[in-house]
Amino acid sequence: PAPQSLQGTDDPLAPEIDHVRSFRLGGFNTPENMRCVHKACQKVKNQAVDAAWAAVYDKVTGEWMKGLAQ
Repeated sequence: PAPQSLQGTDDPLAPEIDHVRSFRLGGFNTPENMRCVHKACQKVKNQAVDAAWAAVYDKVTGEWMKGLAQ
């Protein structure tokens, strides 16, 4: 578990709220769809979701999603 004492810090083990199903992919802001994770784990998951989202967007529109390609 992420230590509460690190909340609000830049420590990789600091707690953050994670959407189990990404909000950008249709997840909801409900307790059932949220969990506490380490900041480092959240960053890895966000990068994976961004990459997948950008790839799908690219195939559908023929354009690269500029905000995610960086």
